[in-house]
Amino acid sequence: MLFKDAQVTFPKKGIVVVKAPNGAGKTTLARILAGILPVECGRTNIPHDAIAYLPQKSVLFPASLVFNITLKHSDFNALESIEKTRVIQCAKYAMLDEVIIKKEGGYNYLINMNGDGFSGGEKRRICLARTFYLGMEKDVIILDEPEAGLDTGAVAGTVI
Repeated sequence: MLFKDAQVTFPKKGIVVVKAPNGAGKTTLARILAGILPVECGRTNIPHDAIAYLPQKSVLFPASLVFNITLKHSDFNALESIEKTRVIQCAKYAMLDEVIIKKEGGYNYLINMNGDGFSGGEKRRICLARTFYLGMEKDVIILDEPEAGLDTGAVAGTVI
């Protein structure tokens, strides 16, 4: 049992950072809170549909950049202006907007399953922008190792 007699209370508003040595169970805690791992005994009081979760491993889909951020829109040009603004803002929060502007087709640039044409840090920032986008309609955003694969400059400029 990883967490024995553990009780954690988070504030309703604000940012909580969980820091501990490697192997202490931070990812396990994040996955339990996100509803990915079951609670063996006890309970969590956060509805899983109220959570946006960024796992440690970056996952991209063979689709447009805008789909990889929103998970629902495939054509950026077809979006209403308010939705375009949301997508662009999330990309800026993840320091991804400059990368997207340089790609042919911008937000409609097609990504393959491997994310060819993007560095590891850029792939991570795509996933971070996705989590910010999905998190706009959630109560809780859980970021598991959000800085993984990002260089110092990207970490300093990212809204984490």
